[in-house]
Amino acid sequence: MKAVEDGKGKGLKSRLRLVVRALVSAHYYRPRLNRVLETEEERLGSEADDSAFHANLLQLLRDHKKEIAMPASLLTAAGAKVLSFEGFF
Repeated sequence: MKAVEDGKGKGLKSRLRLVVRALVSAHYYRPRLNRVLETEEERLGSEADDSAFHANLLQLLRDHKKEIAMPASLLTAAGAKVLSFEGFF
């Protein structure tokens, strides 16, 4: 979660790079500890950390939705008008 917070104000690519680096480093530098913690989380059914992480990651994506969203093509936009029966009633 610290990586998500540390990246505020940066571009999407930079922020995602920080998150991925943090996740990989936890597995790389202390793999045995990480395996033990993951096993215990599964055994205990604890998802508190995951839900906080997912909420932060979702906020990161919301912050950058303009960078992620693909603009509709003219053909797609025209098809949406046809499907909505615009002007039909």
